[in-house]
Amino acid sequence: MIPYNKIGLVKSGDMSGFYVKILPDPNDTGGYYILYSRDFSDLSAEGYDEWRLNELEIENYFNNITVNWSV
Repeated sequence: MIPYNKIGLVKSGDMSGFYVKILPDPNDTGGYYILYSRDFSDLSAEGYDEWRLNELEIENYFNNITVNWSV
């Protein structure tokens, strides 16, 4: 199971070396934002975002990525 609202470190796959956080967006899009950052505590740090429609798309996306969720 992939945790939401928790920061993890991408160990392999796309965005390796970035921190990642998944945020549900139930009020606006109904989907999920996948946020990437080199450092979430630094607003000027390099970062990217992606959007997925539902939990199944999140699960499929993270099948190809290894994340350490205990950072």
